[in-house]
Amino acid sequence: MNRTMSVVRMHTIDKFNWMILPWIIMFSSFTVNLIIGYFLGGEQPMYTGGIISLFIFLMVIGIITPVQMFPFALGFSVRRKDFFFGVTLIAVLFSAFSAIALLLLSLVEGWTGRWGVNLHFFSLPYVNDGSRIEQFILYFALMLCFFFTGFIISSMYRRFGKSGVFTFFIAIFLLLTIIGFVGNFYGWWLELFNFVSKQTAFQLSLCTIPVTIVCALLSYLMLRKSTI
Repeated sequence: MNRTMSVVRMHTIDKFNWMILPWIIMFSSFTVNLIIGYFLGGEQPMYTGGIISLFIFLMVIGIITPVQMFPFALGFSVRRKDFFFGVTLIAVLFSAFSAIALLLLSLVEGWTGRWGVNLHFFSLPYVNDGSRIEQFILYFALMLCFFFTGFIISSMYRRFGKSGVFTFFIAIFLLLTIIGFVGNFYGWWLELFNFVSKQTAFQLSLCTIPVTIVCALLSYLMLRKSTI
């Protein structure tokens, strides 16, 4: 447990990348949209997907963490499993904090009348249709899914190198091509579209949980066998 917490402390030392930079990026987008909304006079509602920058940033962090921090941590006699659990813990904490922050900002957006310019930035139709708990779980689940999607790519690189990553993406491309052809041949896409259209955003976010678990488990197994 002490070694796991030491990994957490390694990441919390770099507060700028984990705590400040993602919010600078997102609020920069918010400021630009707010200015545009001001000049438009708020006559028409503005819908923006600016908060996606936070999720994409988490994927980027997931990619660069094993590359930058893994050799550094092992140099301080941190075990591979402690590195994994430490990174997982800080990802969970950051995702929980960010989910709460986004939820609070969506409430403020409603209280201020969409910031006075009819701007829908933190509160979006469909995404924020559920209860507060459902919205929190939606944000939390998606953030962890984005993080571990990036993390498994980087873990694969540490285990198999560039050739392994290239081979993986080629295999994924071929698999998706085959699935697309078969799905089109048997008419699955219309059924899939009808199914998805009947689900809420919260229900769809729950589908990312198995993906996150699989990515996390495979990342753990690859890091256990990886070299520095």
